[in-house]
Amino acid sequence: MASVQARAYNSPRLVARHAAILAAARAELADRGFQGVTMNRLAERAGVTKKTLYNIYQSKEALLAAAISEVIGTYREVPGTADEGAAAIIASRRAAIAQVRSAPDYAMAMMTALVQEESGALLTKLLLRDSVASQVHHLAAEMRQGGLCAGTDTEALALQLTGQAWGQVLLLHRGLIDLENYARGSIEGALLLLKACAEEPLAAWIDAEWQSV
Repeated sequence: MASVQARAYNSPRLVARHAAILAAARAELADRGFQGVTMNRLAERAGVTKKTLYNIYQSKEALLAAAISEVIGTYREVPGTADEGAAAIIASRRAAIAQVRSAPDYAMAMMTALVQEESGALLTKLLLRDSVASQVHHLAAEMRQGGLCAGTDTEALALQLTGQAWGQVLLLHRGLIDLENYARGSIEGALLLLKACAEEPLAAWIDAEWQSV
């Protein structure tokens, strides 16, 4: 898979330019889909030359991976929440929902691209495998804290959580639910999956979270 690493910047001007490039990439993804993005249009939208883009990233795939990863990072590591465990999973899910609400066209472009064979290698890792790995980490922490039933298969549960999350996005993508039903269904589904394996006091925490959905 293409590297998502770029140069490290210490100049405010260069930091701002790089942020503009990533924002342009996300806007192009929303407008044209994964396969429709070109470096020429990216450069024009970001207000830089194509040479500048290639000086920062080795390829279009690396640039798009960075743009996608930055968005994912905004909800995989939510400040002010529990560092590990089920609470972190739900906080991340809520932040992901907020991202979809703020940029539904971008989310729909990711859903479309995810099911296209050509972009599968990159997006499967960024949107699926990395999500599963992150949730396995948090579920293992919850297990150590006594929040999950002994013998819970954390990898299987992480796969179910990831599938449920993207299933809700797919329903939204196909117009079968609206944003409000998507947001509610995404959280409620995750809480139900967690509760099926929960011990006290995690089960009580889940019940309290349910009331706030």
